[in-house]
Amino acid sequence: MVGHDTLRMAELGRTRDRAAPGDGDRAAVGEGIPSKGRDADPDRFGVAMLEGSRDECIVFILDHTEYKRSQREKEGLLEQLRVLNTQLEERVRARTAELSAMLKEREILLQEVHHRVKNNLQVISSLINIQLRKLEERASRSALEECQTRVQAIALIHEKLYQFQDYARVPFSEYAKSLAGNVLHAAGIAPANISLELAVEDLTIAVDRAIPCGLVLNELMTNALKHAFPDGRCGTIRVTLSRLGGGFLRLSVRDDGIGLPADTDFRRTGSLGLQLVSTLAEQLEGTVSVHNELGTTFELTFPAD
Repeated sequence: MVGHDTLRMAELGRTRDRAAPGDGDRAAVGEGIPSKGRDADPDRFGVAMLEGSRDECIVFILDHTEYKRSQREKEGLLEQLRVLNTQLEERVRARTAELSAMLKEREILLQEVHHRVKNNLQVISSLINIQLRKLEERASRSALEECQTRVQAIALIHEKLYQFQDYARVPFSEYAKSLAGNVLHAAGIAPANISLELAVEDLTIAVDRAIPCGLVLNELMTNALKHAFPDGRCGTIRVTLSRLGGGFLRLSVRDDGIGLPADTDFRRTGSLGLQLVSTLAEQLEGTVSVHNELGTTFELTFPAD
């Protein structure tokens, strides 16, 4: 950009007196002209350049006014950006601390909820146990005992959630081991008569699916203990839980007992436990299949999530 002062300096330069020294037709560039303008403003004028012959010369002066101003504006904007960045980092730290405190409070509340639910279910189980002591009829006692094991199966879910402090997913391998032991104990089965094999993958299941899945496991094990080994017969119950392709899980309860009668349809049986298995399988959006080979095998296949 060439200002008025620049033009005046150029006109003044068109004189023989300011012609560049030497014998040539052209003067050396950058010689003989001061690098400051008339007002001696270092921000406005830069290096002066001289070009010309013996009779005349032309002066080129670089005006740095806009450049210097843009540099100052750039530095000002960078400083504002640094200030804003510092303020933003401080706000992020404060908000992070606030959310961490809220999350901790939420975890404590959820922990307390699961603990209280488990305790309340244990109270219900104790009340059922008191009622059992007053019953003499075998059928009534059996029905209440089965009801008690269902309550305990649900209570065990909340106990595992409380212990592992993951309030959304249940460590099902640990749960299955505890539940199987509880069912054997409730049935009064001696370990020497019925052996238990567990092949459960180390996986977690969402709590809304773990509860019906746990109840299915409870019913199938209870059913096997009641019907597969009559007259004190010894045997083995094998529980497996594995991942399948497509995001599915398969729960299997197999016994090497006497097996189901050939014409038995477990969906239409009068057994409340097997009716519950069908209902819970629908709740899980899964399917149940039965195999009568060397005993009985129930398989529940359902989506993991």
